[in-house]
Amino acid sequence: MKILKNSIFITIIILLFLGCDTQKDTYIKAFKAWKHKDYEEAVNLYSKIVYKNKRSKYAPMAEYFLGNINRFQFNRYENAVIEYQKAIILAKFKGEYAYLSQKAIADIYKNNFSSYERAIFEYKELLKYPYIKKDKIEILQDIYACYVKVQLYDEAIMDFSYFIDKLHLTKEQKGQVYLMLANLTLLNGQWKRSINWLEKAEKLPSLEFFAKFEIAQIYSEHKSKKKAKELYIFLKEKGYKAEIIKQKLEELK
Repeated sequence: MKILKNSIFITIIILLFLGCDTQKDTYIKAFKAWKHKDYEEAVNLYSKIVYKNKRSKYAPMAEYFLGNINRFQFNRYENAVIEYQKAIILAKFKGEYAYLSQKAIADIYKNNFSSYERAIFEYKELLKYPYIKKDKIEILQDIYACYVKVQLYDEAIMDFSYFIDKLHLTKEQKGQVYLMLANLTLLNGQWKRSINWLEKAEKLPSLEFFAKFEIAQIYSEHKSKKKAKELYIFLKEKGYKAEIIKQKLEELK
């Protein structure tokens, strides 16, 4: 009886091993089909992986690539979103393929559906993933662009002020957010607050001249010619945008 139990156990292990191996083989075949532009076959094979074993480590990967094929090869964006959502669920909302799927969903809402408020929501979901570290500013720029499209400046200012405190940004990343906040407050008619954000940005050597130029522009537009002139002269002495600065100084005469 003991031998029979051991035999059954070994058989189960072998079957599981073979099942994983089959999943891997199918995944490789699907990838090869995709590479050779046999997209229908790739879809069939990726779908087969998910159908046979949704708990397999290959299932989220397969769903992600199903999303990609629908998105890039078939231009079926609604279907792509569904496949990406399945990938996230199968990956249990964690890991690389959940992150990539979530980013793809956000990009589709922004670039293909022009559904900017929904895109903002989807991009914010990305902030929950550790993978955000590698392209944090890119995603914040996407959120910024969507807010500008729908002109929700108050909400955007609130969000980006929160991001500065909560996202563990580097100094350079904070500088980029300061610039976004400067533009958002300017678009919102708060030019003095815009200058405050630019003054924070100019403390970074990499952004100093750019921020000073933007401050000078704002002063020039709001009839603070003396302050604008002082900044333009400073930038001229530093050799920053020589021709443009020369023109700006002429305009202030």
